[in-house]
Amino acid sequence: MVDNGNDKDFVDKFHAWSLKEDKKLCDSMESGKENVIARIKQLEQKLSQTTQSIQQLSSYVDKVHASLAASSYSRFIEQVSIFIFTIILIHF
Repeated sequence: MVDNGNDKDFVDKFHAWSLKEDKKLCDSMESGKENVIARIKQLEQKLSQTTQSIQQLSSYVDKVHASLAASSYSRFIEQVSIFIFTIILIHF
């Protein structure tokens, strides 16, 4: 025959242990959640910094492109002027 008093004591101890383990697991998950949230915030900051750097780089590239286009146009005008001047000299 089984002693119901011991079974109840065992069940109570098991439930107490189980609740402690559940609390540890919940605490661990809460801590993990906080770590994940902190990591996400760090990544958001890095992404924001990277986005700003890309925008600055894009602006710089646009300025360089405009400068190159202007200097290419200037060189083209210079070459055309030399060509026209040469033709004028040859004909006169």
